[in-house]
Amino acid sequence: MIDRREALRRSALLIGGALSAATLKGVLDGCVVDAQAEWAPKYFSAEQVDLLAAMADHLLPRTGTPGARDVLVHRFIDTMVKEYFAPADQAAFAAGLSEFDADCRAQFGRSFVALTSDQRDQVFRAREAQSPPLQPTIWGAQITDTPAPPSFYRQFKELAITGYFTSEPIGKHLLTYDPVPGAFHGCIPADEKTRVSALG
Repeated sequence: MIDRREALRRSALLIGGALSAATLKGVLDGCVVDAQAEWAPKYFSAEQVDLLAAMADHLLPRTGTPGARDVLVHRFIDTMVKEYFAPADQAAFAAGLSEFDADCRAQFGRSFVALTSDQRDQVFRAREAQSPPLQPTIWGAQITDTPAPPSFYRQFKELAITGYFTSEPIGKHLLTYDPVPGAFHGCIPADEKTRVSALG
């Protein structure tokens, strides 16, 4: 019999993504985002949620498709941290968020929320360069027994991208969803208009 950790590791291997255990568990449990207008954060303060929303929206801006703020990625992150992170991981993520904004204030004299798009790009590029490289994987599953802990920035990106692509609006209107797959066609023509499947 396999334990929960091994089941999550094997699930990550099957879906082909190198997600952290907490993120994978949240996705598999069907983490639900509260879309009500009178929403209140579960873990972060209102100011921290505004910061997360600004960060996620800069990472995944509105173009011809909805942006991260439009699909409530900041609420997804708040729910994931509150319901699926261990207390020590919650504290580490919150500390990373505070440090991130403090760095913005030290460099530009104001919060990330108030920065221009070019300044936000500078901050993200610097964080990308400072973050350790992703651990080696085979089909998305870690191949090291003791992977290095992810940086706050990498963890934020994982949550933002996962929240975006698992949101109902993106799943329904951007990705192709086929709940009962038909016959397998291994070689099909594709071009720029071919949509990516929501099921991997």
